[in-house]
Amino acid sequence: MFDVPEFVWSKWIDLRGAQINPQSPKDEGVYRIRDRNSGRILYVGETNNLRRRFSHLQNSFSAEIPYADPHTAAPALWAYLQENDTSLDISFIIVQGSRAKRMTVETSYIAILRHEVGESPLANFGQMPNGWIKSSGNSSKLVQMGKRFKGYRNNDAIRTPSMPSILDLSNSSLECNWGNLQWSNWEEFPISLPPHSVIGLYRIRRPEAQMLSYIGQGKILARLKAHSLKYGDDGHAQSHDFSPGFLTSWTSVQIIHSRQLLEMEADLIASHYITLNACPTAQFIG
Repeated sequence: MFDVPEFVWSKWIDLRGAQINPQSPKDEGVYRIRDRNSGRILYVGETNNLRRRFSHLQNSFSAEIPYADPHTAAPALWAYLQENDTSLDISFIIVQGSRAKRMTVETSYIAILRHEVGESPLANFGQMPNGWIKSSGNSSKLVQMGKRFKGYRNNDAIRTPSMPSILDLSNSSLECNWGNLQWSNWEEFPISLPPHSVIGLYRIRRPEAQMLSYIGQGKILARLKAHSLKYGDDGHAQSHDFSPGFLTSWTSVQIIHSRQLLEMEADLIASHYITLNACPTAQFIG
């Protein structure tokens, strides 16, 4: 494991009943869930109240598959327990400060796991075990629309394979080969833009900066245009970073599913954070 100061985890405790365990704090932080027998990390998350979030996870042990509310990972953990005779443990880090700080630590730990074991944790990025369809959320809007449903077995449901790790602790985040990718040259927005249909990763910085403002993914042109509109939104936290004159660089990526872009984005955010001890300035504050 890379030497990242924030990654000093608590001792493992049983996930079942963790919300009433005296060792479970009410502090904000990041947590991870493992298969007790194999040690495999199944999920990594962040929260502003660890004990309350542990309570949300208790329906992973319910009699039938839960909805994806109040915890998005509960259906996957429930399905995993149907297929594996094991118990689940949870461990945590107290991370004080902003939600952006917690999300940076969460994202960086996921990226490190991806680098070490070759795939993302089972229940991150909305994934389910093979052979299962994930439950919907449980909002009143979904009920009104008739779109609330419980997950179920489906042998044709195969997990999207994880993208290979692109964690890069050697190259600068400004270089054209960062993450072993082929990035376009830095250009001022909107002087040089990719075609509308290009999907991939992009990065943004201020002309004078030696670190990034933002790392993103998706339909690159549409995303860049959306960012540029933040400048006109008085008081928006990202207004300065996306004010006129920001520089962009991008790379197209061939994917099977959009969650693969999320994996690659996480690797790049972690690369930036671990090497510079700083998250891109506009990341996680939109």
